[in-house]
Amino acid sequence: MKTLILGLGNDMLSDDAVGLVAARRLRNIVGEHIDIMECNEAGIALLDVLVGYDRVIILDAFHSGDYPSGTVFEMAFDELRPIPGMSPHYAGLPEVLSIGKNLGLSIPDVIQIFAVEIPEYLTIGGTLSKPVAYAVDELTNGAMHRLQEWEEAAGDNQGFGG
Repeated sequence: MKTLILGLGNDMLSDDAVGLVAARRLRNIVGEHIDIMECNEAGIALLDVLVGYDRVIILDAFHSGDYPSGTVFEMAFDELRPIPGMSPHYAGLPEVLSIGKNLGLSIPDVIQIFAVEIPEYLTIGGTLSKPVAYAVDELTNGAMHRLQEWEEAAGDNQGFGG
């Protein structure tokens, strides 16, 4: 099965880069049989990235204001809510994948999301805030655990490299 780890975010927006930071860390851990990409795209542009993969782990930031900064959440794709008022200029992941399927594209069947609550998403420049930086270990460990479960379930013994 073709697997992708996709770190989403923007290096220019401080804590929004947490998905990118986690993807970079995982690049040094997982084997070459798992693709790792960093992406600052959103909406329909994600179709170009996702097409052709069977399984995807998405690493990202989110800001709800409902949880302490640095809280890590693991969500299955079917737990995501559709975006009300979707437009061609912005579409959430459920809408993007639906469009891809309607177009007959090869869209991942399995998507796991790991996201970190960030204190806000508009700070330009700087590094990750302390609570978000501390969450990177939990984010990468969660992704590694999910990869191991997938590989065990598939009987894939390629390992994760060093």
